[in-house]
Amino acid sequence: MKRKKFWIVFSIVFLSIAFVFAAIGVATRLKTVDVELRSRITQSETMLEPGIIDKVKESGDFKIGKNILFMNFKENIAKIEKENPYVKVEQVIRSFPNIVRVYISERIPKYRLQDKDNTSKWYILDEDFKILDAVTGDLKNTTYGSSNYYDKTVEISPDSLTISSYIGEFVNDEVDRVNLNSIFTGIFARTTNYFVVKSVAIVKSNNDFSYKLIMKNTATENDEGCLIILLGSSKLSEKARMGVAAYCEKIEENKDVDLTNKKIIVEEFNGKITVTSSDIV
Repeated sequence: MKRKKFWIVFSIVFLSIAFVFAAIGVATRLKTVDVELRSRITQSETMLEPGIIDKVKESGDFKIGKNILFMNFKENIAKIEKENPYVKVEQVIRSFPNIVRVYISERIPKYRLQDKDNTSKWYILDEDFKILDAVTGDLKNTTYGSSNYYDKTVEISPDSLTISSYIGEFVNDEVDRVNLNSIFTGIFARTTNYFVVKSVAIVKSNNDFSYKLIMKNTATENDEGCLIILLGSSKLSEKARMGVAAYCEKIEENKDVDLTNKKIIVEEFNGKITVTSSDIV
């Protein structure tokens, strides 16, 4: 009798637990995907296409009806970013019981790289070295939002980076991302409000661990460029800012000055950053 009672109680408990799990399984089947754009730039500058919210939902390939408890979002994120180059997926979260929320922002062009085999072709990259676009022709007249790619990006020498990936993918080649982004920050800390930069080429020299920036004066048509050399790989943002500031001060003194074949050397000695300039020998 006791044994029979035990099995009755056990069956009731087991069935109750099974019912609860079944109910949870049904309740947590994906019903809705919500996408929210957290914009980092003005609407006039955005390169996101109309209807991007629906495109993100579609390209993310979120399977309605699938249990959200067992969803791994890495594949969904990869698909979204591959098919929508200018989209950056900031976060994907489960919102119980049956909603997935996707938070996105715009990827912003930071670098341009000329193709080694086709000088009329340019690759546009962001700070994560994702390939946003490939532009053929006159880059200066290629529109980026309310401006153009040329004004928005810093040029990386083709010798420092090899492109073997496609639009929507990340550069496969090993690249000094942290240092290049630090240099970029330093450059635009000084030039954002005063545009004297026609182009900036960044080249890393493996021999002496220096970074070389070429600055050109927009007011001088035949300016071939002033070379700024950042010696060492420490404090690159500050070194770039100080090197560009030294260049800009020369330009501000005389906007027609030609600094071709001049060089500015920025280095750190005993914790102090120094700037010197001279003719290129």
